[in-house]
Amino acid sequence: MEEQLVFNNPHILEKLCGRIDYLNDFPASIEGEDLEDARLLGTLETDDFLGFVLGYSPEEGEVSPDHFKMLSKEENRQLNHYRLIKPVLPWPQPILGISVPGGEPAKVTGIHRVPVVLKSCGVAQVWWGGDVAVLWEALLDGDVKERQDYEALMNQLWGCCEVFLKGQGVRQVYTYNRDDEYPLKWYQGFLERRGYVPVKDRKITVRKILGSVRAG
Repeated sequence: MEEQLVFNNPHILEKLCGRIDYLNDFPASIEGEDLEDARLLGTLETDDFLGFVLGYSPEEGEVSPDHFKMLSKEENRQLNHYRLIKPVLPWPQPILGISVPGGEPAKVTGIHRVPVVLKSCGVAQVWWGGDVAVLWEALLDGDVKERQDYEALMNQLWGCCEVFLKGQGVRQVYTYNRDDEYPLKWYQGFLERRGYVPVKDRKITVRKILGSVRAG
């Protein structure tokens, strides 16, 4: 999908109203930290889950020839762009009207509006330049990690990152075949199912050639 501003984004609000009935009856707004620099890259969605993938303003700058051990010196020299990507969860925070009659308990008189706070539930980082990229620490954390559909949501997060990189002209995405946050067997199986293969003579390094890539 084309990148969109996050503040009061109609796509986000439509998705939220489809999941949370009472948002159809009260004014809703989208809030959170650093949203002025964020763009909507995609959604994380299963039957009973809704999240969003935000991309923050890309930064420019070269890395040293030895920065990523998984890359050759020439590949490191190509990297001149960086972007922080964050998966977020919507947390509606209704603002209530309260009546306090004399001598009686306070009563809720209604809902004035509903700010929906977008809270981080993971992270991903990408470096790229030319046709080469590194996808780093792409994960979902917190309560999301305990869900049975966790791999489906991880696939959507990684898919968003890969779609973005392909749009920048990247053809080869590198990463490590392990992450301390995950059991080794599961993580390596996840990467294999996503199409990452070992790189000869590069320790614990895997690579994916971007062909037909989708965010789901």
